Amino acid sequence: MVRLTEEHLQRAYDYLNGVPLPEPKRTEAEQKRMDEFMKSIQRAAIRQIEREAEIWEALNKKWKKEALDND
Repeated sequence: MVRLTEEHLQRAYDYLNGVPLPEPKRTEAEQKRMDEFMKSIQRAAIRQIEREAEIWEALNKKWKKEALDND
């Protein structure tokens, strides 16, 4: 059975009143894994943005060509 301490109750009270919870303490290895994970998410986001930019560029070229052909 878990016993609630004064600190637990204070954290719960603070949380309910909009105070953000403190970041958990991480070991060096955990922090390194977290950093690598965040970097991989950033790389994936960049690839997605680049891919979308390529699609928009291709569509713009297509629409310009169609507009010129219709004139």
